[in-house]
Amino acid sequence: MEDKKDYIDFLRASIKQNKTESLSSNVKTLSCKNEVAPLHNGSIEPLLVTGVSGCFPGCESVSQFWEAIDQDKSLITEIPEDRFSWKDYYAPTSSEANKMVTKWGGFIPDIASFDPDFFQISPAEAEEMDPRQRLLLMSTWHTLEDAGIAPLSLKGSNTGIFIGCEANEY
Repeated sequence: MEDKKDYIDFLRASIKQNKTESLSSNVKTLSCKNEVAPLHNGSIEPLLVTGVSGCFPGCESVSQFWEAIDQDKSLITEIPEDRFSWKDYYAPTSSEANKMVTKWGGFIPDIASFDPDFFQISPAEAEEMDPRQRLLLMSTWHTLEDAGIAPLSLKGSNTGIFIGCEANEY
């Protein structure tokens, strides 16, 4: 358990210092605006991050997330009743079949707020979408809002939108 605490403390300190570890000697992850990014071949190219967005437990924005980190606030809560009744599935020990040993998690607020009409998606299609796809659409829109960019202004421009995501089954 001490190893886990040390790891969490390390992550918290790294986030607070706004540092990231290099994945290799030539590639770094940037989290500040107006930085210069080393490319995989070692050459230097300017990089401008104009907008950011993300989905985080207990936070409705990136700034709320950073405030929570800065205040050492835990974003882990009991499973909200609107998700499911954890009391039906909870057992404090792992000895009971078909029961879970935790009632805690990190939950994104207002997770069901996707507006399919806004994205010109039928409600039926939205129901079939992986919830992470809906979150990705909303987060992409919020990133453009954060940058003050009208989406149609990007049409035909030399613009890249980079998204970090996971490969996992729903």
